[in-house]
Amino acid sequence: MRKSIINLVAASALTFTVAATAVACGGPGKMLKKLDLTSAQQEQVQTLHDSKQQQKKLMKEKRKALKQKRSLLADNYSENMANEIAEEAGELAKSATLLRIQYQQDMLAILNDEQKEKFKKIMERKAKKGGHGHGRHFDKDE
Repeated sequence: MRKSIINLVAASALTFTVAATAVACGGPGKMLKKLDLTSAQQEQVQTLHDSKQQQKKLMKEKRKALKQKRSLLADNYSENMANEIAEEAGELAKSATLLRIQYQQDMLAILNDEQKEKFKKIMERKAKKGGHGHGRHFDKDE
């Protein structure tokens, strides 16, 4: 029973990590076009996006390493190793959430008041639809 709980926590944390890092999937695209950014803002957003992409790559590498640890655990179970994996998965999920929150705050710092309101509405809609949009969930009249 305890093994099942630990495995469930680790798997849930990894799934959450993937979802949490999906802010503005695909880069500054359709969603940001709707914000009517100035060229200076576009440059700032591109810089922010590039930085986020580097952080996402690091997160992906960490998830891959954690997955490898989990596969080793299947052949040679150790409660200490299971606990270590669960702790790492929790920390990874926490890091991904903090990364997403920081990205949103950095985006809001770039935008003017009108753009901030549009951004918040888009993010609310995206959250209601599961947050996995790649831009395809946005209404054309926004």
